[in-house]
Amino acid sequence: MAEKLVRDGKLLLDGSVDGRDKKHYVHSAVEFMTELHRLQERVYLPNDHSFHMSHGFVWQYVLMTQPDLQSYPVALASQFCSQYHGRHNKRKGKGSTIKSIGAECYHSFGHAVFAVVASRQQAKEGTKHVSARTQFIPMGGFQLSDEAICEAYQICYDAPTDESRTPQKYCHGGVKHSQQLMASPRSFLGDSHTRDVFFAEKFAMCEEKFGLPA
Repeated sequence: MAEKLVRDGKLLLDGSVDGRDKKHYVHSAVEFMTELHRLQERVYLPNDHSFHMSHGFVWQYVLMTQPDLQSYPVALASQFCSQYHGRHNKRKGKGSTIKSIGAECYHSFGHAVFAVVASRQQAKEGTKHVSARTQFIPMGGFQLSDEAICEAYQICYDAPTDESRTPQKYCHGGVKHSQQLMASPRSFLGDSHTRDVFFAEKFAMCEEKFGLPA
């Protein structure tokens, strides 16, 4: 969807309606995310599919429009997410975690940061170009190098912070989640606890490298 929106400058949201009517189109990524969040707000228990859609859209949109990303895209993240920051918590089910539309939106940018640094790593290694049709394969065994991990860490470190550190925290979380999804199912990153321990060590290394406070 992101590729089509960038390429065509518009995106038809409902294929069952008359495509000649302009009111059924969005013409920017901000419009798309606003409409997605509007639909999420209307549902008392939005499921993970809608959150996965936002993760995938932001992943591909940032990868296409900011492949040379060097710092956290503050303005874009604000346009996409700030309206929902700390609001509209939705419980997935009894006893389960509470998901926030805003937090999941910021998490999307962690996935996007992973996509950007991973694609640059592949370019340096001379492997295939990444596009909407040649994506990283889930459980395909892709592993970020230490250099790429620190690059992602530094980009996310630039994210705005508050008492909850939400944009920064969820950006780092999105990077870790992406790596877990792409790692081999037989790897040491297969479970969340091991993943978090691994990245805690790597992020500490990055903090020392860049002289950043924890």
